[in-house]
Amino acid sequence: MISNQRNKYVIALFISSLLIIGFLLHSILLTMGYAAITTTITSDGTLGTQVTQNGSVYNIDGGTIKG
Repeated sequence: MISNQRNKYVIALFISSLLIIGFLLHSILLTMGYAAITTTITSDGTLGTQVTQNGSVYNIDGGTIKG
């Protein structure tokens, strides 16, 4: 009886460890995929819009609001 309970415990521990490792690997792969995306925001110059960048933050000033 004790051996059977121990086997269940070991199997449950093994499966939970695999699930945790899988979740962590999935999170890492998603992060790496998003980190590869780069972009540049620029104004086309037609409405007086100014775009300035400070690190990963873009400030968009000026321009014209339509509607």
